[in-house]
Amino acid sequence: MEIRVIAFDADHTLYEIPESVKKRAHEKFFSFLEKETGIEREVIAKKFFEIFDNVLNSQHARNPACRKREFLTEKTLQALGSGAKRDTVSKAVEIFWKEIFRGLEKKRCVEKTVKELSGKFVLCVFTDEFEKIVQGKLQTIFGREWETLFEFLVTPEVTKEMKPSERYYEEIKRKTGAREEEIVVVGDSWERDLKIAKTLGMKTVLVKDRKEGKPDFYVKDFCELKEVIEKIERVERGEEK
Repeated sequence: MEIRVIAFDADHTLYEIPESVKKRAHEKFFSFLEKETGIEREVIAKKFFEIFDNVLNSQHARNPACRKREFLTEKTLQALGSGAKRDTVSKAVEIFWKEIFRGLEKKRCVEKTVKELSGKFVLCVFTDEFEKIVQGKLQTIFGREWETLFEFLVTPEVTKEMKPSERYYEEIKRKTGAREEEIVVVGDSWERDLKIAKTLGMKTVLVKDRKEGKPDFYVKDFCELKEVIEKIERVERGEEK
């Protein structure tokens, strides 16, 4: 059976988001809200992360609507008694993401490898980041060319559920018409990206500085990915065990 599709996770697989960038983005986010509401940013930050943690530990953890930054921000301001307008929330979130986009770091060999693979396979991205945001991230890393490199995105707007979820892989199959054994899934997390995929019969490749779980293949560096894909093809053709 030939490999037809390669599905990539996005965050920490195709690019990194340094902790220093996240910190700076949050500082600007909370500073803006402080200016608009008159509430100290430390107070806003504490309440925001408290609400976020509560969502993660609740039955709503996998509900995309409850994971949006806009939703969490609105809940935070409501809890603090602020009558801030929706425009304030939208602007604060925009400030946050602009800082994240600006600080994304492209992983070594990602652009070269993706371009080489795109000529031979159907490439797609499956992520529990929201569509508009992941589009901005991909454009930061690949420029406008990202739309020609990746044929489609699978996001929470489509699956109605956050990872890990079988719905992401079902959508990849639906979009491509490929069978499980014709799909290779590439990600940085065994639990969130690969475990379900392997259970379904897809080939899995973990790209991470240390091994975890039971992926079919493991590489520390994206530069090794093309060689792994070629190995999978040889195995599928019966040329190698």
